[in-house]
Amino acid sequence: MQILEEKVESLEKLPARMEALALRILQFREEVRAEFSATREGLLHEEVIARSATIGEGGRSRSAELVLEYLASREEVELQIVLGGAD
Repeated sequence: MQILEEKVESLEKLPARMEALALRILQFREEVRAEFSATREGLLHEEVIARSATIGEGGRSRSAELVLEYLASREEVELQIVLGGAD
């Protein structure tokens, strides 16, 4: 009978433990999202600078295109993350 009571007590604690675990998963997801965004932003920023440097004199309009491409790809990645489609 004691074993049964212990199992029931353990099962009664399960919803609270699951809720705590869900919270930890959400916090982890936010941390990963922030780190991923910062890393991607840094890499894309470096790429934009590198491409702009190689373009030369007529690079102002191309630089603007690169910035727009960067912003569009960043929004797409963030949307995928929010929707849970990014791995």
